[in-house]
Order: sequence, then structure tokens, then C-alpha cells
Amino acid sequence: MSAFTDSMIEVDGETFSAAELAGMDWDSTGTKEVLHNIVAIITTEIGTVPLDRNFGLDDSIIDLPINLAIPFMRQEIFLKVRHYEPRAQIHSIRFEGDPAQGTLKPILSVSIAN
Repeated sequence: MSAFTDSMIEVDGETFSAAELAGMDWDSTGTKEVLHNIVAIITTEIGTVPLDRNFGLDDSIIDLPINLAIPFMRQEIFLKVRHYEPRAQIHSIRFEGDPAQGTLKPILSVSIAN
């Protein structure tokens, strides 16, 4: 599990935490299925999925200064979600946290295509 486990996803005015959506729900469909997939993407460390080593996010950003980490994280999240979950359209990615403590929490605003 990567450092992005406290991420948030906003869709249709509702906010979901990665913790709420963690774990595999094999019966989920529609919006919930897409949200589960996004959480899987952003909480998986790249290189840890045996048959798809590119799945997940590069966690080497953990050691970057905040001013470099934010654009890198934004790009990484956008590209990976677009590639692995094309039903999700990301409108924005903003960050909350305490830069003095070196903590950032990405908050994704998405819409789901049918």
C-alpha cells in the first residue's frame, strides 16, 4: 500500500475517502466500481502487480520536496487514472496537508461516464 491511502475522491457532490472504498467489492457496479478502481490505482505502489508492473503510482515522490512532489503527483495520478480507468474523467486534483510536516493528501474531483 502506498502513501496515498488517505486520498479523497469527489463525485457528484459526494466525497469518499480511499479508506471507505478500499478492498475489493466484487459485486460493485457503476459509479462504485469505478471509484474502487481509482482507489486501487492510487493506493498501489508501481511495480507490485505481477502481471502489470506499470499499474499504480510511483512512490519515489515521497522523498521529493513539496514544491516538486505536487506537480509530479498530479501528473502521475491523472495519467494512470486516464489509462487504467477511462470511465473516470478527472476535473481537478488538489492537495491538502501540512507542507511543514511533509504531508499531502490528494483530493480528486471526478465524473463517471456511463
